[in-house]
Amino acid sequence: MIAWGLRIRVPSEKRDEIQRIFRSLLEPARVRGGCLACRAYQDIEVPEVLALIQEWASSDDLDSYTRTEDFRRLVAVMELASEQPQIWFDTIETREGLERLRARLGTAAEPLRQPWR
Repeated sequence: MIAWGLRIRVPSEKRDEIQRIFRSLLEPARVRGGCLACRAYQDIEVPEVLALIQEWASSDDLDSYTRTEDFRRLVAVMELASEQPQIWFDTIETREGLERLRARLGTAAEPLRQPWR
């Protein structure tokens, strides 16, 4: 699995426009073959900072996505940044969740009884 992210600080007068662009890119990415997740975020401390994070089953899937018009739109958005965007790519071998946390915490994990169920 490969994950990549874009963190961008935008001029406050462009924030709504860029949020709309991010929102318009979510579903098309999600339905592409190999896309495992696609999410957009806004920093709660610095509202002008937005992020887009995607997870892909393979590098080939991500490479295919980077050749799309949607990805070119992301590149155009980066040019609207008020400072240099941060971009990262992570290769993930394994992913574990709450089960791993419970195993690590042992009996201290009692408060993690899934109150959301």
